[in-house]
Amino acid sequence: MSFNEYNLGVLLGILVGLIIVAAALSWNKKKNGVRAEFDERQKLVRGEIFQHAFIAVMVWNLFYWVLSLTVDHPLMVDGLSGLVGIFVGVLVIGAESIWRDAFFSASSRPKSYVILYAVILLCQVPSTILNWKEMIQDGVLTFKVMPLVCLVTFLCIFAALALKLTRREPDEE
Repeated sequence: MSFNEYNLGVLLGILVGLIIVAAALSWNKKKNGVRAEFDERQKLVRGEIFQHAFIAVMVWNLFYWVLSLTVDHPLMVDGLSGLVGIFVGVLVIGAESIWRDAFFSASSRPKSYVILYAVILLCQVPSTILNWKEMIQDGVLTFKVMPLVCLVTFLCIFAALALKLTRREPDEE
């Protein structure tokens, strides 16, 4: 594979993503002053969630394998199904840990994550629109579908976060 503009765009996207994550972690540490620590309940729940994510990725792989047996041509370019599987795992970890109160430590500020996920979503929209016509070529999904996969994944996580933050908790006695 030769190095072209698309590969440069992918590398720049990864670099920008790493810079955003580093900035968010740095900002969170400055704002809270300490590293996020989870309580015992959260650690146990997170362990269960990682198991659920593993099972979800395995189910995705089994589903794709069975689906690929039913057609006489590849459904996705080589390696794409594994990458989609990673996003399936990320979706399960993100949404379930938010919903089960195991995503944020006691010292973090959940509302600041709304901004981070909104930025991630907004960054994926133009890329999804630009790649829309090239996502499927000759009946096969290409890597150009990844912005859409990322958009859907983080939209679901964003929705879980928004629902969790706006849901009224029952008064504890």
